[in-house]
Amino acid sequence: MQYGLRSYSGKLVQLGAVALAGLMSASAAGLVYPGRNPGPARATVENNTLRLSNQVLDFEWRVHGIRLQPVLVRNRITDQILPFQGCDGFALILADGTIARSADLQIVEAPRAVRLAATNRAARLSERTPGWMITARLGAPDGRYDVDWQLILRDGANAVRQQITVRAKAGPLQFHAVRLIDLPSVGARVVGTVPGSPMVVGDFFAACEHPEAVNIVTNRAQSELRLDFSLAQEQTFTIAASVGVTPPGQMRRAFTYYVERERAHPYRPFLHYNAWYDICWGNRKINESECLEVIDLFGRELIQKRGVPLASFVWDDGWDDPKTLWRPLQTNFPRGFEPILDRARSYGSTLGFWLSPFGGYGQAAQDRLAMGKAQGFETGPHGFLLAGTNYHARFLETCAGFIRKSGANFFKFDGLARGAQETEAMRRLTQALREIKPDLFISITTGTWPSPFWLWWGDSTWRGGDDMGFYGQGSKREQWITYRDMDTYRRVVRQAPLYPINSLMTQGFPLAKHGMAADVGVDANEVRRELRSFFASGTCLQELYVTPSRMTDQHWNDLAECATWAMFRTEVLVDTHWVGGDPGAGEVYGWASWSPEKAVLALRNPIPFTNNITLDLAQVFELPPGAPVRYRLHSPWREDKTHVPLRLRAGTPHRFELEPFEVVVYDATPE
Repeated sequence: MQYGLRSYSGKLVQLGAVALAGLMSASAAGLVYPGRNPGPARATVENNTLRLSNQVLDFEWRVHGIRLQPVLVRNRITDQILPFQGCDGFALILADGTIARSADLQIVEAPRAVRLAATNRAARLSERTPGWMITARLGAPDGRYDVDWQLILRDGANAVRQQITVRAKAGPLQFHAVRLIDLPSVGARVVGTVPGSPMVVGDFFAACEHPEAVNIVTNRAQSELRLDFSLAQEQTFTIAASVGVTPPGQMRRAFTYYVERERAHPYRPFLHYNAWYDICWGNRKINESECLEVIDLFGRELIQKRGVPLASFVWDDGWDDPKTLWRPLQTNFPRGFEPILDRARSYGSTLGFWLSPFGGYGQAAQDRLAMGKAQGFETGPHGFLLAGTNYHARFLETCAGFIRKSGANFFKFDGLARGAQETEAMRRLTQALREIKPDLFISITTGTWPSPFWLWWGDSTWRGGDDMGFYGQGSKREQWITYRDMDTYRRVVRQAPLYPINSLMTQGFPLAKHGMAADVGVDANEVRRELRSFFASGTCLQELYVTPSRMTDQHWNDLAECATWAMFRTEVLVDTHWVGGDPGAGEVYGWASWSPEKAVLALRNPIPFTNNITLDLAQVFELPPGAPVRYRLHSPWREDKTHVPLRLRAGTPHRFELEPFEVVVYDATPE
């Protein structure tokens, strides 16, 4: 059966593999601001007042003599004002305990407004639009350093970014921390329990844009980055923070809008094969012939027969010679990856690679560490140190070589040692790689937590917990699905309510021959339910941990139908958020997403008995004022095409009844 890609109307769209791959890699950029259009940015510098503004916000600083001081930010939707009296614009905390506040620094180059041009092909969405920047240079009274200070507002933005670049004029200069957010504490709260969570005050949000940022709410609400770093003479360090506004009742969606604009690349689905659980497993080493066989099987069954493209074939742990440190195993890949790349390209795809910053796991990790230590690569208690000069250079060299020579469009970075210096090293690594390939998809896994600011460097983070697990009732596959979603709910939804859950690695779809991916079985109904729940969760990291020979025609058909469905709903699924309760408690749960033209609602029952949940579409879709209130809900699947659609009205609760382990997915269109 030919699936291909289907339009919203369901009409088959016949496209070649290359064109399909291009559609897959296109950015979503589809999230609409849930209120008045922010519109073009404006900037004024006059009468000692510095102001950036648009249709939704005003941000004001003043010049007092030779010093700068923040004044206020106004939410022009609600007319709420967040005053900065008595607060610092920023502060540098030196290792000796000295605190240099923004008002302590002297203006050495007067503030001026600078027009920012649009970069049409920029990976970061905000840079595709023009805007304004107000910039000044500030100097330390003792002359040891200066600060390039910038306030930035792009067209269409709902947040002003403050960016500072500290330059040591006489080094070395030892810093303990940088404080970038300082607000009155009245009404302020931190939304999330993990480092790098944003703060909220009424209809404002504020955040230091770094996953290691620490928030403190006492008599003031402050956010600072504690790096304990040193700058040599003329060396620089750059960090940024944002203050943004939201319409009433739209905090999550407005914050997600800001994240979409500023993350390394906007949300986009990335459907790919991953060799783990299949030809990669434990200490097993893969070879050229196995890789070619996998590519041909997927190429024939999914790409050619069913018209669904794969963005990449990803080789997990097992491609390298651990005794050479991130070099291909020569005996297994005598011609390198060039023949494998050629085969992948013949199907309109390319290659991706697994690497572990701290060195991996098991015997392979021990071999890598033994070799690395002997060659002078830096190590610590948990393995290699990405912050080490020699190791960072080798890691970057390997990744850059894969991009340039092996067509890499994807990296799975699995295992980052904890610590601010290691996090900073990952920032430097990802920025260097994106300079080579701006649309590179980077999955940063073990060692992350659900701070949205990891997405400034990577495209997805790890949900936490074990790779796979079993929890609850039913078959092994049903228990696995419950475990996957319970972990997401308890580790992300609860701990980081403003993290976009469509940007998580949840361990993909498993149907393979090793480990727990072999234990979950091949039952067609269970596989179909998992595929529907997996793609309806909106995840951008669409990993297929699949042994192709274990897939039946029905499995391939269901995979094709679900992947195609999700691909054509990218501009809706960018808004994905949690619905319902705790899977581990046996409660009905799911995902919802909304756009002005279309919405999606998916629900799952995690228990072997009938279950129900009562929902109001106004709350489920988090409808903004003026949104349509009548919706037609219908199943998108071929087998349900004769089902009578539901017609619901926002504001009127509806009771959804679900059979044991049932998964329902609705496309919702306004009427």
